[in-house]
Amino acid sequence: MSIFIKVAACAWTIQFNDPKTWNAICQIFGVKTTKITNRLLGLMIARHAKDVSQNFIVKLSSLIQNAFVQEKNLDAKDALLLALGKVGNDETIAFINKQVLKKGMDRLLKERATHILEEIAERSAK
Repeated sequence: MSIFIKVAACAWTIQFNDPKTWNAICQIFGVKTTKITNRLLGLMIARHAKDVSQNFIVKLSSLIQNAFVQEKNLDAKDALLLALGKVGNDETIAFINKQVLKKGMDRLLKERATHILEEIAERSAK
């Protein structure tokens, strides 16, 4: 199956919170992604991910962090940060501090990172 078909299928089935979809998304992020893939999946995760199983949180957060580091496009980086707001964990907080806030990143990306850190902290406190 084409990677683009797999990405499109995942993007539209993510809202059903099916483990098969999360597995497929982990596989997609496990290979070299494109800015389109990062942007689309990042936005869809940010919009539709709810109650993601702990089994996927750690793995998905790590894979999204790797994609963020490799990504050059600011819009795609922004979408990946949004996704980390939904699936990020305590380790994500350290990652965002190091990779976004302490680096010479774009001002808007830094603002987004600040909001994402609050979102992760709030979810962790529950």
